[in-house]
Amino acid sequence: MICNNLDSCIKNIVLGCKNESRCIHQRDKRKNITCKENRKRYNLENPDLYNVTVYHVDGGIIYNESNMAKCDYLYVVDDEMHPSAIFIELKGKNIHHAMQQLHSTMMQFSSEFKQYRKYARIICSAVPRIANDPNTLKLMKEMKKQNIDINMQEHSMSEDYSTLV
Repeated sequence: MICNNLDSCIKNIVLGCKNESRCIHQRDKRKNITCKENRKRYNLENPDLYNVTVYHVDGGIIYNESNMAKCDYLYVVDDEMHPSAIFIELKGKNIHHAMQQLHSTMMQFSSEFKQYRKYARIICSAVPRIANDPNTLKLMKEMKKQNIDINMQEHSMSEDYSTLV
């Protein structure tokens, strides 16, 4: 199942959603917003204290869909000038599969994030040389054509939102 309230949820107009506890990891104005899984960690520094909602995608917004490629988390930053969506995949070593999961999720919710700046982040056990993988390069090229900023790092990533703007 795929949550059909995401568009309303990101606009903060859904109240009392029965799936909120499954979908929303946190929603507030913290200086540091972190998600982690299997010793992989992503941290977004939020010096301007924007309201940031972190959604569980796999098992939250998208649940009971074992055959569908989906990323782990989605950060939505309520920046009036530059609203942003940061799609996160916390992965072992299979970078191509991580790219597929990010791409699939971004395409699934493309209409909800039409006016957003989009970022794809992969935090993995090891960053392999992807120059030899034509399928991964093709996905990256397609995502870059859609103005999606892609970045990957080993084990942990921390970035300051103000540098993304």
